[in-house]
Amino acid sequence: MVFWAGYPDKQRVLPCTLADLPARWAKKKERYLDLLLVGRFLEGGPYLAARTNPSPAGR
Repeated sequence: MVFWAGYPDKQRVLPCTLADLPARWAKKKERYLDLLLVGRFLEGGPYLAARTNPSPAGR
């Protein structure tokens, strides 16, 4: 969860798993969510399947 995305002085990131999301959401102080990023791309690794098997929409 990213709050105040794009505002370096206010931006706050709360990393969590999807399993932890409901509990983390209930405990958060902020009431406005800017971004919710989901996916293994957050791990920072390259994914060969995405390079070798482009989506039909991208063709």
